[in-house]
Amino acid sequence: MIESRAFVICRLGKRENSLAFSMAGFSWLGKLTSCFCLDVARLPGSPLTPRAIPSRKIPACSAANQPVWGVSHRVCRMNLEEVWRIREDDIYPALFGGDCRGIFVLPLELFQQRFGISDVDPRWLFYGVFEHGPTPQRPYWLYVTSGHSNPWKQEEGAYDPEGESGAGVEFILASTEQGDWAIRCLQNLLAFDLLLGAGHFGDRGPLGEGDRIPLRSPINGVEGCEVRNVVVVRTPLLPPDFTLPSGRVEFFTFVGMTDKELDFAKANGNEALITRLGSSGCFPVTHPQRRSVV
Repeated sequence: MIESRAFVICRLGKRENSLAFSMAGFSWLGKLTSCFCLDVARLPGSPLTPRAIPSRKIPACSAANQPVWGVSHRVCRMNLEEVWRIREDDIYPALFGGDCRGIFVLPLELFQQRFGISDVDPRWLFYGVFEHGPTPQRPYWLYVTSGHSNPWKQEEGAYDPEGESGAGVEFILASTEQGDWAIRCLQNLLAFDLLLGAGHFGDRGPLGEGDRIPLRSPINGVEGCEVRNVVVVRTPLLPPDFTLPSGRVEFFTFVGMTDKELDFAKANGNEALITRLGSSGCFPVTHPQRRSVV
């Protein structure tokens, strides 16, 4: 049974965010993820292969020949593909730079093996993760999702640059080291968020700022790594948002935490932990090899 908690409900775009107001215990998310192992070391383990040139082929219509998004397939295809292209070919390279291996899309096996769900929205298999190498201005690796901000259900005439594009969010994981573990970790968190938003785990809704997520294993899959959890933050130290023709998009960043730091955040709040991490040079970039700061 999930323990009763007091929550502060904040609205971040379309996302109602539950921040634990009490000073003890997990938020609902901590309880929920205890049912699943978000262990990147045991994710579907075939070698990762990027899609060098992202395919933006739109999923086919249903057998009843009805457009997936309830609007003209031709019109939706043209405008959706252009928004998609702008994000991946123009905005991301300008924001992040660095060498990029292409997009690592979500495999169906991830949903099947990690969450036991085979009947997924076919559009989710076009979501993925980009890896951006370090630059002279950014001396760390950056991993970013692509797909959440696709305006799947928005008609061209309804595009509003002042509104939200798609889900209105993409996710970032910054790391001091390169690794397929970072891609798998972000893929897994993205898949989890999609399932939450689709109601597979009740009416709790998608991930929001302040949520703490136990991974139940070392974040990089290496024995001895103390970073075994992440917290969802928004930070001005990384790009905070961007704008597409179809609307605005916010970046939420996953920052690694040790088990001791998770306990500290539960007792003292996320801001107190972020202050500790920042003063130790461990925020917002995740250091898989570091020791706990508390």
